[in-house]
Amino acid sequence: MKVVYKLWQDDLIPSRPETAQGKMSTDVSIGDADVETEEVTFAQNLAASGGTKTTDPGSYKNASVIYVDGKDAQILRPSLLPSVSRNRRPLSSIRKGRQIGIPVVRGFDRKQWDQLHPVKQTNIDMRHYLTRPQTRYTRGEQICYACDIEGSRPNPSDLILVIHGIGQKLSEKMESYHFTHAINAFRRSVNMELNNEEIWPCIRPDHGGIMVLPVNWRSTLELADAEIDSLDVNDPTANHYTLDDLTPKTIPAIRTIVSDVMLDVPYYLSHHKEKMIRAVVREANRVYRLWCMNNPGFHEHGRVHILAHSLGSVMALDVLSNQPTSPPSFDLQSAELHDDILEFDPKNVFLCGSPVGLFLLLNKANLLPRRGRNKPGREGEDMERGVAGEAKKYGCLALDNLYNIMHTTDPIAYQVNAAVDSDLAASLKPAVIPSSSSSFFSSIFGFSSNKSMTAAGLSSTMLPSRPAAVTKLPSNVELETHDFTREEIAEKRMQLLNDNGQIDYFISGGGGPLNIEYLNMLSAHSSYWILPDFVRFLVVEIARRQDKEGTLSVLRAEKKKGWKT
Repeated sequence: MKVVYKLWQDDLIPSRPETAQGKMSTDVSIGDADVETEEVTFAQNLAASGGTKTTDPGSYKNASVIYVDGKDAQILRPSLLPSVSRNRRPLSSIRKGRQIGIPVVRGFDRKQWDQLHPVKQTNIDMRHYLTRPQTRYTRGEQICYACDIEGSRPNPSDLILVIHGIGQKLSEKMESYHFTHAINAFRRSVNMELNNEEIWPCIRPDHGGIMVLPVNWRSTLELADAEIDSLDVNDPTANHYTLDDLTPKTIPAIRTIVSDVMLDVPYYLSHHKEKMIRAVVREANRVYRLWCMNNPGFHEHGRVHILAHSLGSVMALDVLSNQPTSPPSFDLQSAELHDDILEFDPKNVFLCGSPVGLFLLLNKANLLPRRGRNKPGREGEDMERGVAGEAKKYGCLALDNLYNIMHTTDPIAYQVNAAVDSDLAASLKPAVIPSSSSSFFSSIFGFSSNKSMTAAGLSSTMLPSRPAAVTKLPSNVELETHDFTREEIAEKRMQLLNDNGQIDYFISGGGGPLNIEYLNMLSAHSSYWILPDFVRFLVVEIARRQDKEGTLSVLRAEKKKGWKT
């Protein structure tokens, strides 16, 4: 019984291609320039929205379809088709209610869907619509209301490029694991947060909006050493083997997860590191070019930020260490994409679930601001002796603000404040991102659990300990000499790396009194995209005024009581 059918049938060769009917259809398709232009524009918009490849008239050309019933079906890639040798049984998974492909519905009725699932109306930031044109030029044509609203919106002034970590090789076999889906939901959360009246006082007047786009570098990367293998073609003693040759056939489901998820880390620690970094830079530049092509003027006036997760944050550290202090001017219309440096100047860089601190320790490197950045509000301070570093030095980053956000139970995340100055890091209180919503107990009893988060969410091992107070000093003990020069340099470095005077921020996933650390750690590393506190923190820090005066007092660095000053 056949259960899988090809989505597109093979093209049929006409028996008489010179008939009048065939010739007429060919002439129309060649002469229709408008359709060609629309297809090119659609492909560009799709690519800028996070797609890994542009589409052609035969989308999903090699895909197949499997029917669940007479109404529902799922589109499967070739890598998802049934296979006895690879132990793939998509039909049994679909019968269990799992979604492994792209779901499609026969006779889908949009009006009926909207009636059953009405769209929730959100508040609109009317300040962004004050500059709307008062007149509309319809030229006698009917204009779609939604298209008119879309055209009247202000152009986004900030672009966030999100670099994913490990595991995206698995998305080639399971569509639901694709990084683009998570970023689409994250983008909606950012837009909803921008319409929240509570954060309006923090937003700068010239802010136009935020766009979030993924950098799917893993899907464009092939780690096979074809060029190395080609050198030994004529060598009879050469031995060539692949990962499949080394993988046992037992427990295939677990071994597939290990191969597609966990092996990205040893790949990065091998000779593939340079190839992986170039893939990140090339894909980031490709997405940025497509965004600028669809948003004229953004290259001159827009601001670009980087959000990196897990292994992506380590790769971003390498990229920004080699990034020029002031990138040269690029011709974005040229066909060549740079894969050595970014074609834009990153302003804010957010690291989440990041092991960057561990890699800095392994490389015996410090976090340093870049000399010559002329950060707003700190002009000239990076030129002072011993404060900043030069390009090409590992840990000396070309950016204005660096943030390291850690879930309190994320086992992969490490702190980086000590990489700037260990004494300064020990003197600072642990910074906790404020909660964006009141808890159940605070709404009933009128108290907030945010302050107690420092004691409950952060264990005593994570809090730097104070030395015990000595009631009376012995007469033969010399007093410690306080090095004000080092402290001043450390504070200037920290201020140049972040307007708030600190880099590390802890975030809690909630749970209240039922918060179990060892249970939450299982999902903490991948939960950043769905945390409202993380979304609000990101929006406020990007949309605020970009200097020390624009920072929020609750996010500024605060020293412990009784610490030496």
